[in-house]
Amino acid sequence: MDILVIDGEKVSDMKQLHEHIAAQLHFPRHYGKNLDALYDCLTDLRNVAITVRNYGALKEHLGNANAEGLMDVFLDLCATCPACSLTVSPTPPSESGTFNEIFDETCEEEDTLAHGKEDW
Repeated sequence: MDILVIDGEKVSDMKQLHEHIAAQLHFPRHYGKNLDALYDCLTDLRNVAITVRNYGALKEHLGNANAEGLMDVFLDLCATCPACSLTVSPTPPSESGTFNEIFDETCEEEDTLAHGKEDW
């Protein structure tokens, strides 16, 4: 299983995000560093656990459209890859006090897309 962890506090822009993802998942040198290329490379892995921490900060740093586009890629991956999983934490644990706010979605569940972007 491949593991991808993205911390919204540590990502400043889309270029840095794509470089981080490519390094963590050992993408090929020809990786296009865009959301379409990201989806293609992720589907090639077939078994990836994705954790996004501090999603609120990620939205601030990337902008709503880019952050939502990223989540769309991850949700599309989950819809087509039963072995993939996505965990999203909206805030740092120190701010939320508990992990009750963590959105945990395993792609094996039938309602993978039931928790849409509006829940983030």
